[in-house]
Amino acid sequence: MNQDKKTSISQEDYLKAIWELRQEGQIPIGARIAEELKVSAPAVTLALKRLSKDGYVTVDKNNRIYLTNKGEETASHLVRRHQLVEKLLTDFLKMEWYKVHDEAEKLEHTISPEMEERLLEIFGKSQTCPHGYPLLENNKSSINVKPLHRAESGQILRISRVYEKDRKFLEYLDKLGITPGTEVYVNDKGYDGTFALKIKGKIVHLGGIATNRIWVKILSKKK
Repeated sequence: MNQDKKTSISQEDYLKAIWELRQEGQIPIGARIAEELKVSAPAVTLALKRLSKDGYVTVDKNNRIYLTNKGEETASHLVRRHQLVEKLLTDFLKMEWYKVHDEAEKLEHTISPEMEERLLEIFGKSQTCPHGYPLLENNKSSINVKPLHRAESGQILRISRVYEKDRKFLEYLDKLGITPGTEVYVNDKGYDGTFALKIKGKIVHLGGIATNRIWVKILSKKK
């Protein structure tokens, strides 16, 4: 299927939003898509009708949205192209990792299938984007990943991925030294969900909003 001609940019944005909501562990519904794309509820309803008619999505009786095989194929290419642009910006243009998401949003639609394959060859199919998301769905980096808020005191963790759509949040993490691949120790988990993390000998504190936007792998429990 020609990924460039089958959907408009507007439709592409909806398909990518559905994919990303699912990847973040959320059930895609119209209200969440409206919030994600900052559009009205009627606009989402109209877009979903078009996508359903064109065979990209289905909507069940509880208004949960699912990608069809056709939708999965298209959305996976859209997300991957976005991630590849991010890699291009960080690895070749040396742009800060917390800046590249916004730039990639502008450039992702210009990536052709040929360029997508070439960039995959350059970066390697086992790689992740700068925010830790795997370039391909079968990438083992996504196995056994859980939100930070589910970790416990005494555990040693590795930051797997972080929410990428809030630049101020990414800048905040960067200042704390929290980036994908960083190992941290849960020094304490408070009753209110606040975490005290030890990172390279320094204690940093994160509240519930932040710990819901960070995914980790548990490496071991400190004895």
